[in-house]
Amino acid sequence: IIVNNVELDTITSESKNISGWGDIKSKVTITVGKKKYKCQADKDGYFSRKMKPQKVGTKIKVAVVSPDGYRGTVSSKVAKPLKKVKFKDQYHEKVHFVYDERLVHPVGYFCPV
Repeated sequence: IIVNNVELDTITSESKNISGWGDIKSKVTITVGKKKYKCQADKDGYFSRKMKPQKVGTKIKVAVVSPDGYRGTVSSKVAKPLKKVKFKDQYHEKVHFVYDERLVHPVGYFCPV
């Protein structure tokens, strides 16, 4: 999800951290229910904060304030974890693992979304 210069990585009920991208050296506030967690984006704009896995449907809000005072926020909900799918394709002997069944064609070929 990308909104107002804030990109939030997918959060599932198995996620042990919340991460994403914002402006370089931005102050980041993550709100989960009534709890607030703080961290700072690095020199590339990447941020990450460890926390306990959350229940499916829990609302997460991320607010970013850049050193210049620009603000951005993005909200998301915790999703179900992706299913692990095992398959062999026609070109390789190796077994592949894909974490989302939408990426595997019914015949077993890898199909990017």
